Amino acid sequence: MRRRHELTDEQWACIRDHLPGKAGDPGRTAADNRLFINAVLYVLKTGIPWDDLPPRFGKPIAGVIVGKALYEGKLTIEDALREVEGPGA
Repeated sequence: MRRRHELTDEQWACIRDHLPGKAGDPGRTAADNRLFINAVLYVLKTGIPWDDLPPRFGKPIAGVIVGKALYEGKLTIEDALREVEGPGA
């Protein structure tokens, strides 16, 4: 069952293939991109601190650190993509 602050199946279908970390992508495969995006949406919509995410989102430390840096403006989407794609991409 979808919760209020989470992507619908239709929304997820529109973006899932555009996110890094899929099987076959260079680098590490993401454990659950949808869960991460839903966590970002939850923080943005509710305004809670990252450290107060509900337990259902787990505590993926790397994802929380990157998400927090993006949210706080310490990292841009472009910077994050450059890091994922590597030099010369």
